[in-house]
Amino acid sequence: MNVTQWHFSAPNDGVTIRTLTPQEVASWKVITQYQQVQENWVKTQEAKGVKDAAQTLKQVTAIMKESMKK
Repeated sequence: MNVTQWHFSAPNDGVTIRTLTPQEVASWKVITQYQQVQENWVKTQEAKGVKDAAQTLKQVTAIMKESMKK
């Protein structure tokens, strides 16, 4: 099951989790400019002498994409 297809609710625990629709995800990407934030983070880390910041971000992104498929 794709994450965008499920909804979890546990009202007795005060918890409701609703995943974003594909349209909401697209809007979120534009509004938050998260990819630009990530690029800036990589540049900042590399300026500080941190090696492999870009590769680390790529690996984290791949892990997140894979986990979202489950």
